[in-house]
Amino acid sequence: MSDEGAYAYESVHLTRGGFGGYDVDPEALRAYADRLAAFRDRFAALAQAAQSTTSTEGAFGLLTSWMEPLLDEKYDLASQLTPLNVEVLESYIQALNGCADEYDAADADAASELSALEGEF
Repeated sequence: MSDEGAYAYESVHLTRGGFGGYDVDPEALRAYADRLAAFRDRFAALAQAAQSTTSTEGAFGLLTSWMEPLLDEKYDLASQLTPLNVEVLESYIQALNGCADEYDAADADAASELSALEGEF
């Protein structure tokens, strides 16, 4: 079988299968979802830590007090975007796990149909 049209990213490999389809390893999809979950957890911890920080007022002294408004603005933006990143990662994780479940179900259905067909012969 040729690797033309194959896709590989770390542990997820899609190769051209029979009848124009792809061979997919559902466990590789789940493993990738687990890696995303670990990354999501790191983002969630970051969001929680950011909530405990409210302002940089007085943190830099008089000489660098001009930095406070700039950093507060960046903090506000980060505190808005970080929870959104967690939500997006969660949706990817659910999609990957759902896709893996669907591949497992399709494989089980195909195996059942092939077993029934084998019984007829």
